[in-house]
Amino acid sequence: MRNAKPGSSAAIIVGFSQLNAPFMGGTLVPAPNTVVAGLPLDASGVLVIGTTMPVGVPSGAQFWVQYWILDPAGPQGVSASKGLRGTTP
Repeated sequence: MRNAKPGSSAAIIVGFSQLNAPFMGGTLVPAPNTVVAGLPLDASGVLVIGTTMPVGVPSGAQFWVQYWILDPAGPQGVSASKGLRGTTP
């Protein structure tokens, strides 16, 4: 994540299906199968995380990822990234 509110915190939402539901003045793209909150953004508004797919996830599986950031200037005090779709190799 980059170009977010510097020094804020974010949540990453990962889902195995696309939801596209209204949420806090935006659109929640992934179904929230996994949510990790409280991730700190640096003084430049950047967050870098790395991970690997769990063992057993089949090749060709699709997933969706989206960040939600605490941002007083955003609708209802948050801003969201675009939702991204990934496919496992």
